[in-house]
Amino acid sequence: MISSSIILSSSFRNLIMKTTLALAIALAVQAVSAASPSSSAAAPSASLASKHAPKVTPSIGDKMAQDLVDKFAVFRWEGNGTFARESFAFELNEPTRLQVIDFKHHGDMFDVYDHGKLLGSSSKVVYDENVETYAATPQEALLDDHFSKGAFSLEKGNHNITIKAHGPYQVGSAALRLLQRTNLVLAKGHEDEEEEEDEEEEKEKSSDWRKSYIGKKKHHEYHGKPHVQVRPDFHGGHAGPKTVTHWKVVRETAIPYATRLAFERDDDY
Repeated sequence: MISSSIILSSSFRNLIMKTTLALAIALAVQAVSAASPSSSAAAPSASLASKHAPKVTPSIGDKMAQDLVDKFAVFRWEGNGTFARESFAFELNEPTRLQVIDFKHHGDMFDVYDHGKLLGSSSKVVYDENVETYAATPQEALLDDHFSKGAFSLEKGNHNITIKAHGPYQVGSAALRLLQRTNLVLAKGHEDEEEEEDEEEEKEKSSDWRKSYIGKKKHHEYHGKPHVQVRPDFHGGHAGPKTVTHWKVVRETAIPYATRLAFERDDDY
């Protein structure tokens, strides 16, 4: 009887130990499972935070250069044909553009210097006291042709910008800033002049094409279809075909495509 009780008591203790061990394992697994969702949830939060983090403008130079990229800097002067009181010295890590613009009252124009060397002048404007125009900010003046403005190329390296002002007022103020190439906006003045030069080149190309087209057409009218052979002395001793059948045609033209195609193939007109 006593041995049976001892065996039963031992079995009961083993059961309690196994139950306790199983419960401990279950609690450990539950704790790990509870911790896993929080860590996985933390990863999307970090990703979401990085996605909505403010974009940082790449540095183009020292602090002065970076400040001029972020906002306009105002310069002031007294008297016509005098230099502004402020000068702007900075270091650039890459080529960029300097934009100068008049605002508030129109009529002022500027000569821009770098280390005493003239970079260029802002756009010419005519002062008219009868014109009622006012730009409270440089951004407003960008959209108004009454205000002089200009953009100038700056190479990588050290710069010291000084500005001479010309205008009808005894005192005045204007603004400048740096334009990053990665975020370059249209700077009127010299930028407009460059665009106008490109347009003139396109017009000249189109004009040359038209002249060639008309000249070839007249040649066909006088001397027949292409590939016609004539006497060598008919054109002042010039032998061979009197038409050019493989001209390189300039593509920038307002002449309809069908006409241009016929011209290339030397079809009848």
